[in-house]
Amino acid sequence: MKNFFIFVWETIKIVILALLIVLPIRYFVFQPFIVRGQSMEPNFQNGNYLIIDEISYRFKEPARGEVIVFRYPYNPSQRYIKRIIGLPGETIEIRDTQVYVFDKNGQKITLKEDTYLPETDITIGS
Repeated sequence: MKNFFIFVWETIKIVILALLIVLPIRYFVFQPFIVRGQSMEPNFQNGNYLIIDEISYRFKEPARGEVIVFRYPYNPSQRYIKRIIGLPGETIEIRDTQVYVFDKNGQKITLKEDTYLPETDITIGS
């Protein structure tokens, strides 16, 4: 009977130790994320499973062109994945399907234009 209690105690210690190691990593360093929708195609497809870095932006600001996962401000339980095109203080305009970015002084910022899909393909964002 004594061996059984030792076994149970050792098992409890191992489970507690595992939780102390895994939970902080899961909630503060890496998070799983499943892409929902087609707005990030062709880079990320609907249903893609990603592991996102939770720690980098605690040490540096996000930059233009980076892809981020963020909580929707009006419903923090929802997460979105998007590419950054505008930074604080900049103005974004969309005219005739073209995106324009202007700095604080009203100067146009040229965005890097990558062609991801042939012009014959059409995407419908969500």
